[in-house]
Amino acid sequence: ITENKATELLEKNGPNVVVKNEKKSRLYFLFNSFKDKFIIILIVLAIINYFLSDALSTYIILGIAVISALIRYFQDYSVYKFNQELKAKMYTTTNVVRSGKEKEIRVEKVVPGDIVHLSAGSMIPADIMLIDSKDLFVNQSVFTGESVPVEKVAQNTNDAKEIFSISNVCLMGSSVISGRATGVVIDTGFTTYLGRMSKEVETKKEPTNFRKGNE
Repeated sequence: ITENKATELLEKNGPNVVVKNEKKSRLYFLFNSFKDKFIIILIVLAIINYFLSDALSTYIILGIAVISALIRYFQDYSVYKFNQELKAKMYTTTNVVRSGKEKEIRVEKVVPGDIVHLSAGSMIPADIMLIDSKDLFVNQSVFTGESVPVEKVAQNTNDAKEIFSISNVCLMGSSVISGRATGVVIDTGFTTYLGRMSKEVETKKEPTNFRKGNE
């Protein structure tokens, strides 16, 4: 693609990032955990019981509120740390072909349609469909949990049910162990498999057992 087309696609799709660049302290998450509607209701009930001189109920309800808030705090902070560690693993630059010339650009500026050259040590900068490959093996442990390298080829040779098992697709977050390849970017940012997974983890909130019992 041309530089003008790349600029147009970058404006349309946004930067190629899967983690929002936000630094937050533990206090931020602790404070936010007490802003949950369920916990606010418990605190209000505790206050009502206090004015009704029911000390035992007040302490029990406050205890439940604090425990629920702490569970929420640990869940949210764990997700935040996961996303920050994920971002730290992303390389900052990659090589693409634009207007017939190979150039080095920042990963966040990669757009769909970019031609990317991969070699040993390369981090896959986006979701890529291979158009040429030679003895290419990649590490997909971020998705599968298995450190055994997986061979990727330019032709789809299997009937995979999972996207990371498709033989001619390399996913953002994977890394090249050996070999070389050329591919075309098909998805960037939060539309990549890694981006969707990161967004799902960030937005999914697991209710506590106490809350489940009261819904």
